[in-house]
Amino acid sequence: IGGSRVIVEAKMDTGADSCSLDARNIESFEKDGVKWVRFEVPARDGRSATLEAPLARTVRIKRGAGSSPPRPVVRLPVCLGNLQREVDVNLVDRERYRQKALVGRNFLAGYVIVDSARKRLTRPDCGPAPRR
Repeated sequence: IGGSRVIVEAKMDTGADSCSLDARNIESFEKDGVKWVRFEVPARDGRSATLEAPLARTVRIKRGAGSSPPRPVVRLPVCLGNLQREVDVNLVDRERYRQKALVGRNFLAGYVIVDSARKRLTRPDCGPAPRR
């Protein structure tokens, strides 16, 4: 995920409208009059990467009877196997979850067939990290 080539374990979630990423120490700042977000992404190897991206918007995720606090949304390149697409990703602390990212329909629709009976079918193979 992102231009820093952070590899995280992700869950395909056909019930989620959009992608979510485990992000810590989220802070907003302004750069050249545009709102940006700086955040840390813990990688599966134990290291973490600090990423920055323009803030696309904020969202509230609906859950049962209520909704979550607002989450920042940024546009990031996401790689699944050899498929790379730039999509909106909401940032949230997913420390308590095994999978540190959810890949939602905004990435999957029209590109990926999900077999819910199978796990860990692919590794990232999208080539060099894109320049930002």
